Amino acid sequence: MATPLPLMVYLDLNHWYALGDALAGNPQNPDHVTALKQFQGHVERGEVIFPLSTVHYMELTENPRDAHRERAADAMALLSRFVTMAPGSKIVDEELALELNRRLGRPAFPKKVTKFGIGVGFAFGEAKRMVLNGITEENRQELETRLGMSVSEFEASANATTEYWVLRGPPGTLRSAIPDYDPYAARRVADDQLASFSVMINTLRTVPEIAKRSMDAIVARQLSFDIIDNYTRALMSAGFVKQGPFHSRDDLTSS
Repeated sequence: MATPLPLMVYLDLNHWYALGDALAGNPQNPDHVTALKQFQGHVERGEVIFPLSTVHYMELTENPRDAHRERAADAMALLSRFVTMAPGSKIVDEELALELNRRLGRPAFPKKVTKFGIGVGFAFGEAKRMVLNGITEENRQELETRLGMSVSEFEASANATTEYWVLRGPPGTLRSAIPDYDPYAARRVADDQLASFSVMINTLRTVPEIAKRSMDAIVARQLSFDIIDNYTRALMSAGFVKQGPFHSRDDLTSS
């Protein structure tokens, strides 16, 4: 009988903060301690995985309070074990390719995207792990003797430490000292998205012709702002276009 796959449970960041407080011995609610113990048991038995996403990393980075980030990162390390979700853009790439194949038969072999992996690199689309390369067997044995652990164990420990500190982020005393460090970069992306919604809403309010086609306006905003890069990649990979699909006002407004 096949072993059932663990259940994937996504927690919003506010729940991670609550679990972090419980883990630190300062729960917001006594029930959070019970929940933490139950969650930890499920993880240890391989029944549940609490994956992290790009949103977790970005929103946690924005928090200027070191203690809050630290407690949340402690809970995330304990329960997620740094399992992460593929970025949304890659999922959209797969969905568009599958839909083009279903409707038009191309691309002939739609891409398949691995949905879950390990680490911040995977969450942001570039899965990378630290490994020791270029050492001889003699060097390896000497290193393992000095470390008191195998090279693979050392690599796992180094990667886990790195993952934790990426989650926790640099303390406030170091943030200003890091060249070009911008904890609010993700918020600026969100601001751009909000601005695009404002344009759409203003258009619906002021252009009667568009107001009659509200769903078309919503879809047009999503296509022209949210997934235009995905849509372009999908068409190019299927051989429908050789460059971006929209080059003129007629292209953009054609029904």
